[in-house]
Amino acid sequence: MDIIKYGETQSGQRAFLTELYAKLKQVLGGRCIGDLYWDPVMVYDGGTGKIGWAIDEKTDKTQGNVVPNSTIFDFDGKAVDGQKAMKYNTNASDKINITGTVSNDEGIVRNTEITFTVNGEKYNVSTDKFGKYIVSVPYPKENKFDISAKGCTEKYTPDAPYYGVFVENINFETYADGTEPDSKNYISKVDGAIENSMLKYDVEYRTDIANAKFYVAVYDDRGNVVAISDKNRDNINIKDESKGYTIKVMLWNRNLKPLCNVESKTVER
Repeated sequence: MDIIKYGETQSGQRAFLTELYAKLKQVLGGRCIGDLYWDPVMVYDGGTGKIGWAIDEKTDKTQGNVVPNSTIFDFDGKAVDGQKAMKYNTNASDKINITGTVSNDEGIVRNTEITFTVNGEKYNVSTDKFGKYIVSVPYPKENKFDISAKGCTEKYTPDAPYYGVFVENINFETYADGTEPDSKNYISKVDGAIENSMLKYDVEYRTDIANAKFYVAVYDDRGNVVAISDKNRDNINIKDESKGYTIKVMLWNRNLKPLCNVESKTVER
C-alpha cells in the first residue's frame, strides 16, 4: 500500500483504513482475523488525566506521545472520520462500484459518455439505452470525486461512500434550445454570522429559473441537522454546544434533481 499518497488528514486516514480493511479481507483462505490499531485512544489531553493512557508514574498525569495524530479520536475526545471506515467496511475490494441513471428534463439520457475523475485520473463509461451506467473506480483519497458528462457544463462532486456499492443518479439540466446553464451563477452568495444564540444567514441565488426548489440546511460541528428552511434570509435559534455551524444551500429543479453543486459556508463562534 502506498501510505504516503493519503496525507495526514482525517479524510486521508479514513481512505487509508478503507483500503487497508479491504485488502485484509482479500487474504487467501480468510487467514486474516483482523488488525490491531495502536493505540486508538492515545490522545494527549494536556495532562488532565481524563483520556489517553500514557501516564507518568511520578505525577499520575497523562503525557504527550508520538502518536496523538494517528488515533481515531480528536483532541476533544470526539470520533474522527476514520471510525466510519471501521464501521462501514462491508466489501472485499478497495474499489467503489458506482451505478445510477443519467437524465435531464427531457427524460433519460442514452448513449452518453460519463467521466469520473478520481485522484486525478479519468474513468469514462457510457450510459446504455435505459440511461443507466456502472463503473468501478479506486477509493478517492480525499473522499470526493467529480462526475461530468459529454456536452454538459455541470459537474457534481459527491462524497464517497463508506461501503463498496454507491448509487448516484445524475440529472444534467439543459435548456430547450440545447444550451447548458451556467451553474456557477446559480448561487452567488452564502453568508452568515452568529449573534448570541442566533445564527443569521443571507443567501443570494437566481430566481428566474422556472419551478426551481430552494433549500437551506444548517448543520452543527458534529454533522447534525439544526434547521431546514426555504427562505434565503432567516434567523435560526442555536445551542451553545457547537463551536461552529455550516450553512449548505441547495437549488433543485422540479424533479428534485440538483441544478448545481451545493454551496456552503462555515460560521465559527
